[in-house]
Amino acid sequence: MKRVITLTTSLLAISTFALSAQAKTSAEKECETLAGFFDVDGDVKYVPEIDADAAEAVCRQAVEQNAASLDNTLHLIRVLDKKKDGKAALELLKTLPENDPTGKRDYVVAILHYRGTGFSESQVMFAENMEKASDKGLTLAYLEMADVARWRGEDEWDEFGSPLSWNKKASEAGLVGGDFYTGISYETGDGVEVDMVEANQWYKRAADRGHREAMAYYGTNLAFGHGADADAKGAMKYFKRASKAGNAYGTCRMGNLYEYGRGVEQDLSKAADLYEEGIAQTEGEGLCLVGLTEAYILGEGRKEDYALARYWAEKAADVEEEDGYYYLGLIYLKGLGVKTDERRALAYFENATDLGDDAAPAELGEMYELGKAVKQDDGTALEYYRTAADLGNSWAIGRLGDAYRDGDLVTQDFNQSLKFYFQLADEGYGDAAAKLRYMRELYGSEESLVPELAARLNAPNADWDE
Repeated sequence: MKRVITLTTSLLAISTFALSAQAKTSAEKECETLAGFFDVDGDVKYVPEIDADAAEAVCRQAVEQNAASLDNTLHLIRVLDKKKDGKAALELLKTLPENDPTGKRDYVVAILHYRGTGFSESQVMFAENMEKASDKGLTLAYLEMADVARWRGEDEWDEFGSPLSWNKKASEAGLVGGDFYTGISYETGDGVEVDMVEANQWYKRAADRGHREAMAYYGTNLAFGHGADADAKGAMKYFKRASKAGNAYGTCRMGNLYEYGRGVEQDLSKAADLYEEGIAQTEGEGLCLVGLTEAYILGEGRKEDYALARYWAEKAADVEEEDGYYYLGLIYLKGLGVKTDERRALAYFENATDLGDDAAPAELGEMYELGKAVKQDDGTALEYYRTAADLGNSWAIGRLGDAYRDGDLVTQDFNQSLKFYFQLADEGYGDAAAKLRYMRELYGSEESLVPELAARLNAPNADWDE
């Protein structure tokens, strides 16, 4: 369960999973704090987030003091779920009435099926029990029903509802998580056309209502101008709010702004400090792990230390961060603090490429072109260069331009070469001008040039030569 759902207020959280009206004992209060469905900010606390060792004794005490409380028993079941004690969880579950009108029991049963605790993992049973919970009006279940809708498939959305419609239903019910995931739907095209402007409206609404992930998402879109005018200073405000609320991604994004001097004066040491802070907030936050890897491998904000660079890169790779694999490949390819191992580098670059990294396929292309750790193969090299270029990797774009200019790897084609060089120029890469000047000097009068390309190349005040 990956969702983190923030409610509008703590009152809404209480109304969704309330204990009985009677005063709670200290054990009940502590159990709810440690293993309840919501944390102090009203965010949903999923089973993996529970400190089971700290919660088990106090939750058992709460059940002993008030065995009639549905919530006490469900909290303890969540603790046992975290400990993967399925037998004990099911024994407790049997003490609860199956016809619970609140839908809480159905919700917990759905999660047990999802996690395979006490039951075999079953998407079918997860969906069946979550539907029961939503039918009984448990608003929290609406967000999970968006996942059920995805599983059912688009053919059933007219009758069952789409992920977007369920997220909006959660929003209408007062769940700020509904606002956030509606934004996700518009950003990813989940049951609706991609609309970044609309996505940002939902993110901002959720952020302004206290949703920490939404703060970080909205800030990111402001920073990069996705669906809004680029506004690094505005992004920093939202990142600071997210970070203060404990969101590691927001902290890491603050580090990025300091690293590149966007909206603030560049401060590489401050950037590295923020990356460390983000890791302290969430140990597996990939963006910060990669940030520290770069700080140590480049000696920017931290003293150059290849051993520490490798340590953080390995941590990043452990959470399937593509740049973690990329930097491990680079470390072993170039022998940075380790013995050069081209085969190991190749494997890391392949992992990074599979995860969508843009630089790794460029490295693979060069390894195949030069025959490093593999049999030399121009065709495979060209394929990897194209993959990297399609992902926007500037070095690969330039390499393809060179290949078409010089006729290596491919048949010589000045028009294709110019297209790649102009792409570099249009994206603001500095070495594009030097490549185009060289083309103009040697091949500017070539009859084979397409008129539009020749005109742009030979223009007196060329837009690429500024």
